[in-house]
Amino acid sequence: LPADRSRLMSQTTAKPPTAPPNVKMVGRYSVLRELRRDRYTTVYLAYDPVLARELIVKSVQLHPSQGGDRAAHERVEQAFMRQAQAAGRLHHPHIVTVFDAGHVNQIGYIALEKVDGKLLEELLAEGYRPGFLQAADIVARVADAVEFAHSKAVPHGHLSPSRIYLQ
Repeated sequence: LPADRSRLMSQTTAKPPTAPPNVKMVGRYSVLRELRRDRYTTVYLAYDPVLARELIVKSVQLHPSQGGDRAAHERVEQAFMRQAQAAGRLHHPHIVTVFDAGHVNQIGYIALEKVDGKLLEELLAEGYRPGFLQAADIVARVADAVEFAHSKAVPHGHLSPSRIYLQ
């Protein structure tokens, strides 16, 4: 598989529980199917009815804290929105584009560009082994994207083959 372009997916680091199962809408986006659920986030393939396109919606449950600590809840929500805003400042050919962010019904979300390709992690699990020049090209593109993000004061989050798409 040629490494024409590699993209990095931004990672939010908020720590509340994931979104409830069987979500049909997140903001204005219609959920087509759940793609991945991890400890803190749920990722959906979704449809934007306004712009008539598929995209990725990454969500995090924003619960009020136990015991009514409204200030703690507001800090989590503000941290999530700061991370979304930071990721939204990144316009680079090797970084996934953020289209929108918000919160509705105690769910924070980021709407992201849908990348046609496969995760490097999946390709490696399937036996893909890039040659030296191809591996160097992938690493150079990732390094370029990370350098760009850092120049905008945006940390790269959890950088691993599970966050790198090859197209």
